[in-house]
Amino acid sequence: MASQKIRTNGRSRQARWQAARVAEGRCAQCGARRRHYPRLCDECAMAVRRRNRERAGNSPWRPGGPGRPPIILDSRQRSRGAARGRR
Repeated sequence: MASQKIRTNGRSRQARWQAARVAEGRCAQCGARRRHYPRLCDECAMAVRRRNRERAGNSPWRPGGPGRPPIILDSRQRSRGAARGRR
């Protein structure tokens, strides 16, 4: 997959690096193997969610509290369609 031609029209070096990692099945941020998410590995996705929570001033979800529980996909539900009950 690394031999695929990545379009570079007007893209920054960072955007080209991220696109190449995603095309290889790796995380766009750190380069580790992805499992459940389209662009990020599990660790980077959790870090992004934590930073967003802190920035918004929210606390993490806890059982018995308001809102629905966070969705953590297992290896059988990799595609977005499968996560929504579609195939």
